[in-house]
Amino acid sequence: MTQHSIPALSEMSALIRAKDWSKTVLGPSEGWSASLTLIVELMLASGFPMAVRWGPDFVMIYNDGYRPILGDKHPWALGLPFRGVWPEVQTQLRPLHEAILSGQRRAFFAEDLLLRIQRHGAEYEDARFTISYSPIPDASVPTGVGGVLITAVETTNRVLTEKALRSSEERYRSAMMLGRMGTWEVDFVQGVRVWTPEGMALFGINLSDGLGHVGGKTDELHQSIHPEDRHLLAQYHALANTQDSFPAEYRIVKPDGTVCWLSGYGRVLDRQADGKVHHLINVATDITERKQVEAALGESEQRLRSLASIVESSDDAIISKTLDGIITSWNSGAVRIFGYTAEEAVGQPITIVIPQDRLNEERAILTRIRRGERIDHYETIRQRKHGSLIVVSVTVSPVKNADGKIVGASKIARDITEQKRAQEQIATLAREAEHRSKNLLATVQATVSLSQSDTPEGLKLAIEGRILALAKVHSLFVDTRWIGAELSTIARHELAPYSEKDETGVRIDGPQVLLEPNAAQVIAVSLHELATNAAKYGALSVPNGQISLKWTHNADGRLVFHWTETGGPAVNVPTHQGFGTRIIERMIGQLKGKAHFDWHADGLICEITLQA
Repeated sequence: MTQHSIPALSEMSALIRAKDWSKTVLGPSEGWSASLTLIVELMLASGFPMAVRWGPDFVMIYNDGYRPILGDKHPWALGLPFRGVWPEVQTQLRPLHEAILSGQRRAFFAEDLLLRIQRHGAEYEDARFTISYSPIPDASVPTGVGGVLITAVETTNRVLTEKALRSSEERYRSAMMLGRMGTWEVDFVQGVRVWTPEGMALFGINLSDGLGHVGGKTDELHQSIHPEDRHLLAQYHALANTQDSFPAEYRIVKPDGTVCWLSGYGRVLDRQADGKVHHLINVATDITERKQVEAALGESEQRLRSLASIVESSDDAIISKTLDGIITSWNSGAVRIFGYTAEEAVGQPITIVIPQDRLNEERAILTRIRRGERIDHYETIRQRKHGSLIVVSVTVSPVKNADGKIVGASKIARDITEQKRAQEQIATLAREAEHRSKNLLATVQATVSLSQSDTPEGLKLAIEGRILALAKVHSLFVDTRWIGAELSTIARHELAPYSEKDETGVRIDGPQVLLEPNAAQVIAVSLHELATNAAKYGALSVPNGQISLKWTHNADGRLVFHWTETGGPAVNVPTHQGFGTRIIERMIGQLKGKAHFDWHADGLICEITLQA
């Protein structure tokens, strides 16, 4: 196989073509077996992550799809033995390779195989892969197997997502059971009702498949509702035809005769062509205890209003406490915000949610409450059951008895942690935007101040060209979230107008280098100036002129550019420094770099050196 038998269709194709294989144990590519040549060509044509491990050393050749699996081991892994690239998995995987190569095993397949690997620096990580190892036939070796073909799909994220989903479902069901809540969905077209286990438990219904019926004598929901409230079911169904959501409250009779109060909501999921409800989802919770409390407090309309307010304000924690700070009531919002159930919280001191370093706040609050004062929207820190801290906005009001005596306090706490975090993020983004805007404006100001021309129109065109170069490179920053821009992309953008007409007229060659924003802007403007000058006076001003742009990135971080023009008009050494040359030298100088211009008879040679 020759290097040119591999078409340069991708990055890996180009790397394999360019590699000096004579320095590897595989030897020059011209001497590769037909089997190896064929499998490499097939692998490179595939978009599926694949690798070839060839010979006793299992020398690695891989395609573009396999590159992300290697992490920062790419591209140096190309042409190295398997043991040198993946030493951390040799104990686990090398026996499989050797068994396949010796012909003792035909193939290997594993789904979600767990491997502990290093691919991002020195840190180990647990990764999962669905892999297939297949023997590669080769008649030139005694065993008839020349190597192993690997296909691999990383499934780490999927496995973690599925695990999180299972955990989330378990927490959801636990929350539903703890909250004595149940759900069910109604299909009015099919006439069926689909129950969740929690929904059936709430109503005391036992359906083996969770499927019920809508309407008629077999309607299990209709039969479960208290006879005096069954007329409400038809009303709720009628509401679903005109409203997207509605509240519901009714009594049910369980199989053992127990009467319970339920409260919930119905939500329309979709409608039929005539506008009538198609699918309706319902959620309900047992409010029997709440009803009993309401009945017990029926002697006072004010107390009923207070209870209704507590029930309705479910998003905030609403807590009642004595003047000694002992909790007497604890709503579902408090459960959600602080993590304690009502059974855990009632009877305990309010200090269970106050960090140790803020206990003095509670003493000051109770002192003000005894004086009849109200504390409005006091922002502070509170502590959840498991120790995490949250930011809350607290309002505390005195509670008086019928004689007007202060007997306790009512506290409303709203969790504003996310709001505070969002405010901090907005402030951070504003600072970052200000910083970037200043950098951009400074670059534009320098570009404009260095621009000159003999005519106003010429000055306008010069400034527009330089601003356009900045605009192009800024569009690249968006793709990397302002990390920087890749050098070859900048070069292609700037030289695109000249390479579109004649691809042979512009040659670009160099390694991938990600430039930080300031350096990227300077390089973009410098390339713009060089290309503009070449188009006016140099190689790009004649049909057969050529531009060669090459760069190297040394180990010490030095970036060296070579701009070479050939085939253009005869060049005379300029008698004075041009505007473009001045711009390049000053902007490169800002980065502590150097620009050197050599005016050969064949064309301009420019060398730029800087740290990147």
